[in-house]
Amino acid sequence: MFNALNRFMSRLDGQQPTQQNNQGSFGFQVLRNTNLELNVEPWFDFIIGINGRPIDNPDPSLFAQEVRNCAGGSVSLGLWSAKGQRTRELHALVPHDTASLGLSLQWTPLAVAANIWHVLD
Repeated sequence: MFNALNRFMSRLDGQQPTQQNNQGSFGFQVLRNTNLELNVEPWFDFIIGINGRPIDNPDPSLFAQEVRNCAGGSVSLGLWSAKGQRTRELHALVPHDTASLGLSLQWTPLAVAANIWHVLD
């Protein structure tokens, strides 16, 4: 029901959904965000790409190394939102001193977000 509503709203906005089928897709689910400058929503946002490349390896040290390589500059993150089921690109500055984004991540299949309950008052 909500998928149909999201597709309808996308048509009204003039936007095409960028990713419909997430079966077999994985990404780093954002569990915690301590960086207030990053527009990333814990539990609903998944990092599916970095610097224009999809993430296809669950090894977190490879992801962390790519972020460290961008220290003092910016990193481009491909995000998939479970709420809107859309992808977006986020450019984040990586501090030179810490080389950290302030995110806690977990490698998770995107299919876990297929059934989200929306509590309405």
